[in-house]
Amino acid sequence: MADSKKHTLSPSASGASVIGIKYKDGVIIAADVLVSYGSLARYTNFDRVAKVNDKTVLGCSGDVADFQLLLRYIQQQTLLDNLLNDALHSWITRVMYNRRSQFNPLWNTYIVGGVSNDNKPFLGYTFTENCVATGFGAYLVAPTLRRFLDAKANGDPDQLSYEDALTAIKESLLMLYYRDCRSETYAI
Repeated sequence: MADSKKHTLSPSASGASVIGIKYKDGVIIAADVLVSYGSLARYTNFDRVAKVNDKTVLGCSGDVADFQLLLRYIQQQTLLDNLLNDALHSWITRVMYNRRSQFNPLWNTYIVGGVSNDNKPFLGYTFTENCVATGFGAYLVAPTLRRFLDAKANGDPDQLSYEDALTAIKESLLMLYYRDCRSETYAI
């Protein structure tokens, strides 16, 4: 048994939902700053939205240790390549697939967002979309974000202002807070 390889069977310290929306000039990605250990609010000020470079941000729900590991991988990779949002998105899906294939998955869902070199907003995780949410937020706030985008901009993020996008994100975070009343604040 000393030679057996150990794998994480389930995450221990995890974060909840991350949400994002495209608007005319960019994207907004937000998450609360609570990390739970089971039902215990273990860390109350952990930022799960990370700046990768000047044009790309990454949001994470799931296991915090795996998020920190992926951030280290990204730092190593960006020394070799200047990964922009769509390339980073593709690269993360390959890393996740590789780990799953080794039966040692990263227990996370990631949202990648930013602005490309031609100033077009990018937002996605498994797929690209105008508004995304992970975790329970995919069920609770993603439909609300879509309805908001339809009502304010006829479903076109190029017609959505920063102020309207920020309002939608804040209202969505408030809905998530009402569901999980332990989080004290959030990061946008």
